[in-house]
Amino acid sequence: MKITSEHEKYEQFNHSNILTIERTIDNYFILLKNGILVSLLDKKKSSTIGRKMRENSEINQSIGKVEIKEKVADVRCGDKHVLAITICGKIYSWGENSNGQVK
Repeated sequence: MKITSEHEKYEQFNHSNILTIERTIDNYFILLKNGILVSLLDKKKSSTIGRKMRENSEINQSIGKVEIKEKVADVRCGDKHVLAITICGKIYSWGENSNGQVK
């Protein structure tokens, strides 16, 4: 997902394009109806889960696509972990695993 301006960055998030929104302690995860999963970093935090971060990049530090090659059908979040299932039934999990929640 190439994001080139502040306006374009948020334009795709109108209500008609959003399927669901989930939240961890530090991030929001927005599942769009086209199967793209996007993460939105809480501005008070300095890192995000599910995306590579680049130094000195305001766009990458606030919003970006989670790199899953298939379309995502659903997403659920715990405090510090995320589970996503694709339309083909593949499950992705990432985040903290201190209690065995991400296996």
